[in-house]
Amino acid sequence: FRGLLPADLYSFGDLDQALTASMSSNLPFSIGLNGVKPNPREYCTEVRNDFKKSDTPEIDPAKVQSLLRRGANIRIQRFATICPKVQEICVDVESWLRCSTTANGYFSYGLQRGLPFHWDSHDILVVQLIGAKHWKMYEPTVEMALRVNRGQAAPPSRDKLHSEIELRAGDVYYVPRGWWHDVMPLPGVKTLHVAIGLHPPNAFEFVSWALNRELEVNADLRRSLRRDSDGNDIRQLMAMLADAFDSDDVRSQFWKEYDASIRPIGRFNIRQDAEPDDR
Repeated sequence: FRGLLPADLYSFGDLDQALTASMSSNLPFSIGLNGVKPNPREYCTEVRNDFKKSDTPEIDPAKVQSLLRRGANIRIQRFATICPKVQEICVDVESWLRCSTTANGYFSYGLQRGLPFHWDSHDILVVQLIGAKHWKMYEPTVEMALRVNRGQAAPPSRDKLHSEIELRAGDVYYVPRGWWHDVMPLPGVKTLHVAIGLHPPNAFEFVSWALNRELEVNADLRRSLRRDSDGNDIRQLMAMLADAFDSDDVRSQFWKEYDASIRPIGRFNIRQDAEPDDR
């Protein structure tokens, strides 16, 4: 989706605020350099607490920026929890697609790739917020891959390129689950994108939910198996389960419970309660 969002939606000032908030969050941003995590001494400073007689490593923004100038990249986990603008995008996506989302941000000075050639176990909406990135896409090597398929999905040959695209600020790009992608920044161009993970339920999750529900009321499911069985008891049980699952009421209840599981993201609006002179 070219230009779906304003190109100036997100500024370096917004990023500064998000990184500062991330430093003190329960899951601070992570740093990668040349494919590995640097020693904490390279981006932290020991802060002395004389009262507790201890030293605590604290993220040092100056050291982090020094690593960025050397080619490091930053992964901002749970981006929506520390950035209102990203939160608003996630709320809109959840309302539109009626599924839960996650959001991670990826920032660098455009000197090296942030992640190796890989695929994800869920669909992604890539939102380019600052700068640009070049994406090369390759077809899946395992159909409808999930995390359990990590060991099975061998990378495709690089000469089997499916498509490529350059994303710029304001562009949104859909990456289907299991599709391999190679993402590179433009040389020397500071770049930030957020990967919004889409998490609708899959068939396995429906079956697991339905089995747990049936387990509570069906004694046959709780019955011990016999080694000398001819298998007819299993066949009868599977047929009974198929009938139990093939119900509009069951499917309706599943979607009702799934929708209820999507965490609400509340928004303060103190401004509406403020006096006119306070606004």
